[in-house]
Amino acid sequence: MQEGKQMLNPFIKIFYFFFVLTISPLFSQGGLLYYGNSRPVADAGPDIDAVSYDMVKLDGSKSYIADGSELKYEWTFAPGLVRYDPDEFDLELSSKPYGRDQQFLKSVKTYKPVLEITLANNPPGTKLEVILKVEDRIGFDAQDTLYIEYIGQVVDQPNLIPLDTSYNANENVFEVSEKPEEGISFLLGSLIKDELDPINVKIVNTIIIDQMNYLGYQFPVSINDNLKNNSTNKNFNNQCFTDSCIAMNAQYNGNSHVLSWSIDSDGKLLLRVFASQSFSEWIDQTTIKSPFAKIENSGIYGLDPSVRSAVNRVFTNKTFFRELSLFNRLKRRGNEASRFLGRHPFVFGLMVAATTYFVIPEEESQKTTPPPPSFPH
Repeated sequence: MQEGKQMLNPFIKIFYFFFVLTISPLFSQGGLLYYGNSRPVADAGPDIDAVSYDMVKLDGSKSYIADGSELKYEWTFAPGLVRYDPDEFDLELSSKPYGRDQQFLKSVKTYKPVLEITLANNPPGTKLEVILKVEDRIGFDAQDTLYIEYIGQVVDQPNLIPLDTSYNANENVFEVSEKPEEGISFLLGSLIKDELDPINVKIVNTIIIDQMNYLGYQFPVSINDNLKNNSTNKNFNNQCFTDSCIAMNAQYNGNSHVLSWSIDSDGKLLLRVFASQSFSEWIDQTTIKSPFAKIENSGIYGLDPSVRSAVNRVFTNKTFFRELSLFNRLKRRGNEASRFLGRHPFVFGLMVAATTYFVIPEEESQKTTPPPPSFPH
């Protein structure tokens, strides 16, 4: 009998160990057994009507949990709704931007039920989603959604205007220099008839210029649409739908190069760059597939990542690359290397293995020290 008890003791200990291991997290997570199945309820508040650059208060204070414990709030924003500023939410738990360009805010985590945001520039009628997720101390969560709809008149965003272009805020046009620009300068033109709304065309132009500045290019840029009502040249064509037409406008305006974009019969967005003196010989061209599908899913800012990638591709030519500062050249080469290794992790693994094998010296084999003579064998 005593031997049977001794045989059962190890099994009882093992069972007790796994029982404690299983039940202990329930006690450690804030009294789940005491409060029972109490889950949080999320309330993001009513939908909001606003205009571009409005400061909006998101109020999730009606969210609650029955036991009255503290909740954590996570606000997630649709692409293009809030511009990202890392310093604006530095006091919160965390904030994340969209994509590598980090232009728009993706989410904010905080313990505060009310969050203030500043809306980005969007055309009237744009309706974008905000998702609130509340989480209790145990890890249960709940979600609610509100929509922010843009009303009123859209406003051009001042901080996206290229620094090398003279801007008249009163007339909302770019000033045109009467003298031709020295060195490389661009006329940016959209060869769009009615495929996109004029407001959306302006947004795409703004994204293109913003990405050029991000890459470090300091070329003066004029926008063809803004020159229509301000050109003093009688030969300036106000209705350009071809590369030859916009190339002539660039020559009249004193621009050495043209950056034009259009939508072809297959629904693809084409972006190309060429010298104004030879419009038929493109320096480079790239294509964005299914632009309307991206717009339908995420609004005009759904094109943002694709347009920025397209700008990166057409400006790889050495004609423009050599105009970058040494810092921006190294920065761009580093980004290209990072993207390559991200797409080809096997190559990265080989590099690490080669570094380990050839660079890191092998440890000297440890010599066995014989035991002292008095050590028992």
